[in-house]
Amino acid sequence: MDESTRHNESWSLEFYMDRQGRSPVAEFLHDVPSPERDKIRRYLGYLEKSGPALGMPHARHIRGRLWELRPDSHRVLYAQTSRRFVVLSAFRKTSRKTPRGTISHALRRLDDLLARE
Repeated sequence: MDESTRHNESWSLEFYMDRQGRSPVAEFLHDVPSPERDKIRRYLGYLEKSGPALGMPHARHIRGRLWELRPDSHRVLYAQTSRRFVVLSAFRKTSRKTPRGTISHALRRLDDLLARE
């Protein structure tokens, strides 16, 4: 398969759901003011369209399977599994670095999802 064929294959995007069927990221986005929420959704669309080719300034690798989308004052942590992206966590950026606790929490969610599949 050549590079142009790989680029045209579709990617899916889904939000992590906990064992109770709740999506913490969807709940977070519900409380974000409309203009900011629209920008986050636009970045999610870029990810779905571009797949792993999406890079800086829109996306940055954190570690392992974990990446972050970077829409201005927010961060959205996600992981790639097969032909899909799973959005694990979202938060308002308040410091220069992504907090370690936030990274650990997103990785626990990924482990939980993979264990249930």
